[in-house]
Amino acid sequence: MKTITKSIRLSASEAKDLKLASERECMVESNLLKKVFLLGMRQVLLDEAITAYQKSEMSISEIAGYYNISYGELFMELKSRNINIIDEQIDINDELSYLSKK
Repeated sequence: MKTITKSIRLSASEAKDLKLASERECMVESNLLKKVFLLGMRQVLLDEAITAYQKSEMSISEIAGYYNISYGELFMELKSRNINIIDEQIDINDELSYLSKK
């Protein structure tokens, strides 16, 4: 897999927090930055998916596929945020397809 280098600017305080966290995690700073990015990106995708669900006629399954989130994860996040869920049946084939890609 080809990777692409991206850079960010951190304040002195943020750089210090990164250094301390990388020492606590016994992880090089670049790996910790990637871990933090992936966690944050996951949250951004979940937030976008939930907004899309609230605004559209698309099903949970369609939105989950579009945002590359499992049906179950999106469904549980909707429930945890007390968002009204239109009566849907879980499509086990969609869920198994998603899980097989992991």
